[in-house]
Amino acid sequence: MQRNIIEQKMLEFNNRDNWHESDAIEYQELTTKMNNFKKFDRLSQHPLRKIKVNENQVVVTKDMLATPEPSTSEGFDNARRFRFTISTSDVDTSNDVVNQNGWVLDTFKRNPVVLWNHDATKLPVGKCVDIGVENGKLKATVEFATADANPFAEHVYKLVSRGFLNATSVSFSAIEMNETTDPDRGADTYEGGIDFIKQELFEFSIVNLPANTFCLIEPNQRSLDVSGVIKPISTNSTNNIDNDINNHQRDLRKLMLELHSRYNRGI
Repeated sequence: MQRNIIEQKMLEFNNRDNWHESDAIEYQELTTKMNNFKKFDRLSQHPLRKIKVNENQVVVTKDMLATPEPSTSEGFDNARRFRFTISTSDVDTSNDVVNQNGWVLDTFKRNPVVLWNHDATKLPVGKCVDIGVENGKLKATVEFATADANPFAEHVYKLVSRGFLNATSVSFSAIEMNETTDPDRGADTYEGGIDFIKQELFEFSIVNLPANTFCLIEPNQRSLDVSGVIKPISTNSTNNIDNDINNHQRDLRKLMLELHSRYNRGI
């Protein structure tokens, strides 16, 4: 039921003089739905969160920056295949966390297309030939379409293979989620994070810019040049490394919020 229909029905109830028991039950159901809309209005106020509320569905888009590695699957021509990390449980720039054990992949596997920037009006740039959670991260192998099948896919493939593109983005339906209670993740504020506990993957895309900027480079992956942007991480102890990483994540979130604010103000 659309929001405007709910509002109209609630208005009609409020203008009634006499209510039946069934009316009270229906009004309570409408109130619950309206409260959900208002809740997501607040959650969607975060400038970096991509969330849409449909009738019975919360659709979320999450980006991921992780340098892809060439596929090494046996028995296949791996020339056009790359392995991507498309989701992790790290806190992203929206203060959100996605539970990696909560992924539902059945629907996606029936039509495993890989798009460019979530544009379903264009031909896919590739197909996902393998996907699953490995070591707490959702990983997927993409086979890019050939130039004769999709010339634009050839451009994307070359940019990935030459290190110019490293980001992916997942689009999913939130089945179960909670608002964070962690003050460090903005609990009880419009910047408060969401814990996505169970979610169904719709599709994932190759994109230009990610929201999840934290990922450890895996063996045999290309390295990212962040000199002059991020201070070196301490190697004195594990605790120092963890603290530095947490500080970097916090600084990146603040920086992206500030850049978004300046953009809106035309600065």
